[in-house]
Amino acid sequence: MSRKLRTRMAITAGRMAAATSRIAGRGEGMVVGGRVMLKLAPDAIADLANGRVAALVSATNGKTSTTRLLANAVEQLGPVVTAATGANMTSGVVTTLASGPPDATAVLEVDEAYLPMVTAATKPRVILLGNLSRDQLDRMNEVAMTARKWRKMLAENPDVTVVANADDPVVTFAAEQAPRVIWVGGGQVWTADSSVCPECGTLLTRSDTQWNCTGCGRKRPETSWELRWQDGSGTAVSRLGQEFDLFGLQLPGRFNASNATLALAVAEQLGLGLDESVKRMCQVQAVSGRYAIVNVGAIRIRLLLAKNPAGWTELIDVMPPAPTPVIVSINSNAADGRDPSWLWDVPFEKLRGRTVIATGDRRRDLAVRLTRLPHLCHLRHVPSMSSTTRPPTPHSTSCAHAPSERQPVSESVIRIASIYPTLLGTYGDGGNVLALKHRAGLHGLVTDVVDVSPGEPLPRDCDLYVLGGGEDTAQVAAADSLRADGGMTQAVDRGAAVLAICAGYQLIGREFPDATGAPSAGVGILDIRTDRLPKRAVGELLTRPDP
Repeated sequence: MSRKLRTRMAITAGRMAAATSRIAGRGEGMVVGGRVMLKLAPDAIADLANGRVAALVSATNGKTSTTRLLANAVEQLGPVVTAATGANMTSGVVTTLASGPPDATAVLEVDEAYLPMVTAATKPRVILLGNLSRDQLDRMNEVAMTARKWRKMLAENPDVTVVANADDPVVTFAAEQAPRVIWVGGGQVWTADSSVCPECGTLLTRSDTQWNCTGCGRKRPETSWELRWQDGSGTAVSRLGQEFDLFGLQLPGRFNASNATLALAVAEQLGLGLDESVKRMCQVQAVSGRYAIVNVGAIRIRLLLAKNPAGWTELIDVMPPAPTPVIVSINSNAADGRDPSWLWDVPFEKLRGRTVIATGDRRRDLAVRLTRLPHLCHLRHVPSMSSTTRPPTPHSTSCAHAPSERQPVSESVIRIASIYPTLLGTYGDGGNVLALKHRAGLHGLVTDVVDVSPGEPLPRDCDLYVLGGGEDTAQVAAADSLRADGGMTQAVDRGAAVLAICAGYQLIGREFPDATGAPSAGVGILDIRTDRLPKRAVGELLTRPDP
């Protein structure tokens, strides 16, 4: 395969930049090397792809593991190039394509936001779409916005075959635009980011493995592959009735069995031997450190990686039962996302009965989240350390008996309504309710929290109504429901307070933009109208009170 002179020169320069990064101890150099290549040769991805890309894999969670499983299967055809470290933006893609033999088959992991760009440049045979949920909201688009971009991408690439998770309504919305889709029943445990129809905004209904929209008629498609999960092991079943036992997978959990089922559907489209594909997938023990078992002195530790509520929900279920201790490290570097508010949406309640060690750059954020859990055994707070720092002696506090806690002394009850937490909870807004309840307790006040789901009548007798953030379609659905109910307006008229954050603040006004930018009616409690900024305003803000 011939490569353009400019591309060859860019590869040389990129490799030099990567080597310099490694020598300087600044990292492995994949990203900086790729950036140099693309700076010198902007068309390098298309030049290096040149018809040899078998598949692109994209998802919010599990794309690195799925790519590795699929790459192992594709090795039946000969040499394969694939990223070993999860570098999945354009810089990582070009570095991966520049590695290995120039005619080797490529199986590439691609970041959700960069998938349209990489698809246009590489012209893959198959695209695997696993799942979409909130992730790094300071960098990423909202879920429905990403789905709309995927949908447009597939309309512009009619020759590609799509393998998609039929259990994720947002992925289904994106993939149904493609002329050829292989639907896979991969399961979906986390549903908080797909509670409304991405097309019409109607609240979705779910039963067993099915979901449907009563507004526009959209429903879970008929599948060609299904994952059967029972008693901790999975079986991939094809539409032809073929069954492939996934018991031998060394990567743990239902979600990895789902990843393997999706990868197996891609292998079928690539004409690979399916029995051999399963055999090769079962040889994967760890993926770029994920799931690896390491020995630290006499202690055996399993490394697990999660970066958002959906991933955490799955991983907590594969942890050994209590009282096995857990070390949780939370960072906020460029690759991690600067906003840790998602910690409030993680079901850390499942860690009750354990010792939890909190460490990392955002260990204090994590500690605050964990101390809102009653009956958590012990929280150990360990400062982050550089390689040259001597470990300090950690201290331990009992969360259930923190010295600042006081027993309620008042018989009066503050009633707090948490409004539509399944629709309006994009930025960890459930944490606001927990914080209010905690602070009320410090003042000796009793609270009664009422969760109100969409479609339920809003209680008229609450003292405080809390609304959080939500995506465009969810925001419209919430406003329509609240306007039809009328309960919050009545409560405000009698003197109740409202804590409205982000989208919640917008929808209690008179008008806000919907997903298309068109004006949508709000509840009308405030005489305000929301406009859309040219750039999303997301980030940390420091305020000082002005007396």
